[in-house]
Amino acid sequence: MLDFTKIISGVAGQRDTFEELVCQVARRVPPPGYAEFRRIHGAGGDGGVEAVWILTTGDEHGYQAKFYTKSGDVDWSAIDNSVATALATHPRLTTMIIAIACALTGRTQRVTKKGQPQANGWDAWDQHKARWEASAKALGRNVAFVPWTAPDLEEMLTRVETTGLTAYWFGGIELSPEWLARQCQRTVAALEERYHPEDHVDVSTSQVFDGLLRNLPFRTMLRRAREDVLENGRLGATPESLLDAEKQKLTTIAEKIRKFDEATAILELNTDSAFDYTNWRDQAVDLRKRVFEVIQAVNEIARAAKAKRPSTSGPHMVDEDREWPSVDYFIEALRKLQSSLGQFLEAVDSPGSLSDQCRFALLDGRAGSGKSHLIASQVERALGENAPALFLLGTDFTLHGTIENQMIAHFELGGSKFDQFLGALNARAEALGKRALIAIDAVNEGAGVQLWRSALQGLAQRILAYPRLALCVSCRREYVDHLVTPAVNAIATRAEVTGFETPEEIEAAARVYMDRRGIVRPATPWLNPEFSNPLFLRTACLAIERDGRTTFPRGMRGTSEVLNFLLDSTGRHLGTSYDGADTLVGPVRRALLALAGAMASDQRDYITRGRAHTLVEAVFQGFAPPPSKTWLELLRFRGLLRYDPNPAHDPADPLSDQDDVLRISFQRFQDHLVANALLQHVADPAGLFDAGGSLSFVLGKHGVQWEWRGLFYALFLHFADRYQVELVDLLPGGADAWWDQWPVQDAYIDSIRWRTVGAFSDRTLELLNRLDCHDENIIALLIELAVVENHPWNAELLDRNLACRKLPHRDAFWTRRINTAHNDAGHPLTRLINWCLNLGIGRAEDGTLGLALVLLAWACTSSSANVRDTASKAMIHIFLERPALIEPLFIRFATCDDPYVVERLFGALYGASLRTPDPARLAGYAITAWRHAFGCGQPPVHILTRDYARGVIELSASAGGLDPSIDLVRCRPPYGTKAPAFNLTEAKVEARAKRVGADSILRSCYKGLADFGRYTLQYRVERFAAAPLKGPRPLTSAETGQAFLEDVSRGRPDIAKAFEALRDAHRLKRISFDADTFKMTVPASDRKRIEVAEETLLALLTATQARRYASDAKRWAANETDHAWIMPGKGLGKQVDAHRAKLWVANRAIALGWTEAIFPRDHTSGEGQGDRGRVERIGKKYQRIAMMELLARLADNNWLKPDWGSLAKTYSDPLDVEFIRDIEPSVLPGDNEMRPAAGMPDVPLLRCPDLAAGEREAWVLDPELAPQRLALALGADLGSGDWLTLYRYASHDVEAPRRKGSWDVSWEQSDFHFIAMLLMPPRTRERFVEETEKHRDDFHEWLPGNVTDGPYIGELGRRATWRSDPWSTLDARGRNTDRSYGVIKPTIGYQWESHLDESLGNGFSRQVPIPWLITALGLRPDIENVGVYADSQGLPIIVSGRDDRHSYILVRRAALLAMARRNEVEPVWTVIGERSARTEGNKRTSDVRVRYNGSLWLDADIAVLRHWSRSD
Repeated sequence: MLDFTKIISGVAGQRDTFEELVCQVARRVPPPGYAEFRRIHGAGGDGGVEAVWILTTGDEHGYQAKFYTKSGDVDWSAIDNSVATALATHPRLTTMIIAIACALTGRTQRVTKKGQPQANGWDAWDQHKARWEASAKALGRNVAFVPWTAPDLEEMLTRVETTGLTAYWFGGIELSPEWLARQCQRTVAALEERYHPEDHVDVSTSQVFDGLLRNLPFRTMLRRAREDVLENGRLGATPESLLDAEKQKLTTIAEKIRKFDEATAILELNTDSAFDYTNWRDQAVDLRKRVFEVIQAVNEIARAAKAKRPSTSGPHMVDEDREWPSVDYFIEALRKLQSSLGQFLEAVDSPGSLSDQCRFALLDGRAGSGKSHLIASQVERALGENAPALFLLGTDFTLHGTIENQMIAHFELGGSKFDQFLGALNARAEALGKRALIAIDAVNEGAGVQLWRSALQGLAQRILAYPRLALCVSCRREYVDHLVTPAVNAIATRAEVTGFETPEEIEAAARVYMDRRGIVRPATPWLNPEFSNPLFLRTACLAIERDGRTTFPRGMRGTSEVLNFLLDSTGRHLGTSYDGADTLVGPVRRALLALAGAMASDQRDYITRGRAHTLVEAVFQGFAPPPSKTWLELLRFRGLLRYDPNPAHDPADPLSDQDDVLRISFQRFQDHLVANALLQHVADPAGLFDAGGSLSFVLGKHGVQWEWRGLFYALFLHFADRYQVELVDLLPGGADAWWDQWPVQDAYIDSIRWRTVGAFSDRTLELLNRLDCHDENIIALLIELAVVENHPWNAELLDRNLACRKLPHRDAFWTRRINTAHNDAGHPLTRLINWCLNLGIGRAEDGTLGLALVLLAWACTSSSANVRDTASKAMIHIFLERPALIEPLFIRFATCDDPYVVERLFGALYGASLRTPDPARLAGYAITAWRHAFGCGQPPVHILTRDYARGVIELSASAGGLDPSIDLVRCRPPYGTKAPAFNLTEAKVEARAKRVGADSILRSCYKGLADFGRYTLQYRVERFAAAPLKGPRPLTSAETGQAFLEDVSRGRPDIAKAFEALRDAHRLKRISFDADTFKMTVPASDRKRIEVAEETLLALLTATQARRYASDAKRWAANETDHAWIMPGKGLGKQVDAHRAKLWVANRAIALGWTEAIFPRDHTSGEGQGDRGRVERIGKKYQRIAMMELLARLADNNWLKPDWGSLAKTYSDPLDVEFIRDIEPSVLPGDNEMRPAAGMPDVPLLRCPDLAAGEREAWVLDPELAPQRLALALGADLGSGDWLTLYRYASHDVEAPRRKGSWDVSWEQSDFHFIAMLLMPPRTRERFVEETEKHRDDFHEWLPGNVTDGPYIGELGRRATWRSDPWSTLDARGRNTDRSYGVIKPTIGYQWESHLDESLGNGFSRQVPIPWLITALGLRPDIENVGVYADSQGLPIIVSGRDDRHSYILVRRAALLAMARRNEVEPVWTVIGERSARTEGNKRTSDVRVRYNGSLWLDADIAVLRHWSRSD
């Protein structure tokens, strides 16, 4: 009989483990009609039961466990409480099972001292059961109460369904964390060189293990994908203009999203139930299809309606202008929903989801790809996350005995049966709420095929019969077909381990393998594929480290160089007594050459192990190998050789040789060595492929033999390097007979990557131009070679080719090809750009970086903002690193005819200037800007290009180092370009467009939808008045009206009085709005009063004065001063005619050379925010060029019109024409990460304590909340009093579980606050603190303002693009109060949006000091940390940082207070915050909330504070 006192003990003792045992038994012994099992954790289950079975009827069977090991110790009152709670909280409860860890005693003859029968367990049960049943009946329910006593449990534990539970829960099989860790370390130790945790790099294949374990990262990935669908599924109000059919489709979509929500709600639970991936996929696919159909339909409606609008720029109906932007926004919302559904489908079909469904993963990969390391690291990670995991190797198994029995023996489990072991492991995982992993690495080793092919399926099925178990098996790629049956493939998820694939993985590998060892990264992008192989990379890095070196050999490229390096390094560090010397370098090299020679003579790509052993031992004769190893085994152990299955083995022949064969680990090196052996004594390669020739075996009847393709590729390379000929020319029948075959062209392309620089000829180039592959592939190949110094096909070749082409032909040949790099992390151009943005370029040679700059400049032709912006940032980075390369680059591109390129060259120069404080370096930049923009004649006719150049020169001037030869006046506008002639007609432009097929340009500029003309061009040109600079300045109606009144009323008080009476009549008029006619109406009496007043005035004026009144003063008299202006003597002014501007831009875009013949199928592609997030058509590029030219001409020749209170003025900088800046050159992609510096404070995050519902109200209403927040103004949480807050924002929420069927996510708790400093004179401070408290002001409207997409952050404090006046007026308007305060807000919010700089994926934002504060404190920006400002000694005085819910800017206390005293101002801090919570679980929103405000100031350095709050 089981002794329950022997049950293992959990964290809370044996009571805890007994409860879990009962729940596991209950799960395995379900009641009839069961549907869903739910484990309920908490004291007493928080509901009277530990678990429930929900039946198909909706009724429940509940389970309560009580750990009493003696009948007399049972506390029946405790059971009574549990029953009462269960009845109250589970209204559908029909059966309650109460498990007790003892046998209840029955009646005996024994009596008490009073003669009463002695109490016994079963009588007590019957008595209490009767009470429980009565309680249930009182509630109108019939509930059965069933006991599970120790004998009952013991019987159930003998059933098949509960196999393994007894073994685990009563200690028969140990599966403690310590035991599991010991087993893992035992296996890890056996891996030797295959696993080094210190060299771990996360790779994408690890997702497979996330799914196998169904761990938190995996569940989070699915939850986020689901939440994005639900979030984007809230489309908002439907535009009224949509047809009923579309509205019905949207209703259907909304209903299907609700069903999707219900179907996927299980993702919010931590459950081991199977996910219904098929249903989720079907629903998401159906939804995505429906959303796509609606997008198409709404787009068609929008196009049709917009096409009916007049093509002129005249007025439109108000409701029309309001409606169609809302339709556009609605379409964008639909696209977001479509995108999120696509991402959900990707998540459902991800490797993690596939492995979650199967719970069985089969990993394969080439030798050295990192399979063993991956599995070992994932097993250790699982154990670290408290998930049970077991790790074994293929070498742990032999042909003696079954796999199952050998596993039992390996883990020393004695007489345990395999199913008991699996059941115990399953029970352990279930108790932890985890899955358990069994991982077996390298099943191709050890017993190999003979054991696993017949047994793997059965093993997998036995393991997968337990729902909490998962299995992972790895196998070398070469053995998969021999070892894995179709039946195994059908039940497993296959995943290939390929090493370091993505740029992110390669970057991480560089950090782990090189940076940590102090090894300098190669000074060019990694072109050699072997660098993606973990075994090769680690071997090479270890060799460099052991040699005491810090760099890779310079110029190492090509197979020979890489192989020689690897062999030399390995030979010096084999792990023998000869290590550190070159003694074994020769034998290692000769051993591999001997093996390759044998393969060549046998015409096989392998060698038998026996022969290999003989050859290697002969080479090493005279050298003593390490103990217990042969030289062959040592070379294999060091990663140079590998064992493979024998390709000659015939499974049908029992006498066939089954022994493994040997190959060189890296196939490319083996092919190279074999090719070298085959050509060892060949002086003339002619005839080698002819019949009977030594290489004829490589060719077959239909081309290159499949099994010899790798060798053929190596031979192509050797023919070029050794003989300076192209192999294809020496094939039988000549090049024409073979060139069209794909393997031949591919071998040629592969050889290009690996050739030495002397192996390129005119014939090589001729073959390049004959390639059949897509042109973008050829361009990509040339980009790979672009930065190789002294290479005949580097960037110099591209530059010569591109420079001689005209703009349209260059765009057709080059730009459209490099556009394929758009958002493609693996494209060679993207890889080059990322390398140039890496800090490691500081170690590169000038020649390498110079070539990179040439390619980056030409990359700026791209119509992909992503490519163009990232290439520009890469140029900035190189400019900063090597300023000497700037002038040669500008000289090279001096005659470039592509304004896209020229603009970004100057933009990069300006970006480098904005990140450079050094006056000497700025002076050099300025000379380049002067020479190439202003000193050579007409400045570029591009509104951004010339401002970049001007900015460079002005920064140098402000730094005090400007060269005297530079004429600063010529660097400032206006620049004297010719004014645009708006004399084109639609007919003329359309006739020109028809000739070249440019209707798409017309449709974009002014015909039909005209999206570019309407949304990009029109509002920009309308910033200019139709008034030439050479004429008088346009005046506002207030200016002309006041001038008129002054003139006519001089000495005529009667006219002044009449004029004022007229203005009063206008002020008193009552205006109403007619919503039907969209017209303003004025009552007749008011109109009459105005007419009389005007007649009175006119009667006093002369005829000339009356005419002047009509043109100059009538609008001002009527108080119509808003957005209008007057041309003196001409009446109401006009802005530039937008329609004529659209015609001009369309005509100019066509004149740049766009034709349909050159650019067929020219269209926008990709997804993103607006056109800049996609690859724009080339025609749109030319439209943008034309627009920038037009704006430059207008800026030189026209007045900027008055604008809402501002006067007309001449153009100064691009901020005068909003949103034409399309990159932030002073911010690099890595600037979002703050680099730690000495003395910078660590600012804690705000975190809400996760409180029980009953504790939340007190937390919200904490009376110390406002004082605590105000204390942050003085840095109370920063560990010292050295810092003061200029601005701080923080927020945090404790999210409530998403309820089934509910789209919104409420918060259990929420907390946020803003703290902002104000500077004000002492008298203002006194009034401010008194009055704001008295009126209980809310400070939200007085928080610092923001600038978005305007001035650059690098211009802050250095250029006049930022507002210089520090003073602001805080106005308080309300009942019985009309107050204002003059203050300085010392900070401002800066934001640059990602759609105006695609290199900044999430944009960039900081709270920054205003220019006045920077100047007052005498600071300059810290170039290494954007948003940090230091004094002349480099000490950070102002620091800032942010993330999504946390933003701060701090200043050193001493510096700020000293500056305030000098400027006779005092700091006052304001706080505004809110805290809320939900105290009742059935409420959807918070039910207790407090909003507080307060102020703090210093009185003789003592903090004084006041605060007030409002709660509800």
